[in-house]
Amino acid sequence: MERFGSQKRPPMSYSHAQLTITKLRVKNQTPILPIGWKRALGRRSEVDDLLARAEMLPQLLAATPYLQHRGRLANGAFLMEIGDVPFHAELRDGALVHFSRGPALMRPWRFALRGDVEAWERFWRPCPPPDFHDILALTKFKRFKLEGDIYPFLSNLLFFKDLFALPRTVEGAP
Repeated sequence: MERFGSQKRPPMSYSHAQLTITKLRVKNQTPILPIGWKRALGRRSEVDDLLARAEMLPQLLAATPYLQHRGRLANGAFLMEIGDVPFHAELRDGALVHFSRGPALMRPWRFALRGDVEAWERFWRPCPPPDFHDILALTKFKRFKLEGDIYPFLSNLLFFKDLFALPRTVEGAP
């Protein structure tokens, strides 16, 4: 037996988003559009760009052999949170074997690195401003929070600093 509303709504199409905006403009109302309307119109928000850069982390690490060698002793799971979007990662011998976006019920992790969207955006600039150049500087100035068992983080500190700074190398960065 199916429940009412158990079906997922299809993503908004370009024509549907344009039609919704046009109807509301004719009625002189400010458009209140559902989530995903910018993506339907082919525009991306800054948060979407940051999340896309974070999702590239496994490919960036795989393309950096010296960093894999530096993290060869790093094992375990960690949580990286951009705003309120969590990313769960599992490291084995310096390689990201699992990297997923979104909340997961009862997913274990050893440490968590949490920060607001603006702090991540500034940290991932090609030339970050002062106080946004390093993870530990961001934790000192309370822009990032480092939680949990930080022993694996500190014992592989250079690896994790370079790992979290990898999205700076992505072309098209602000």
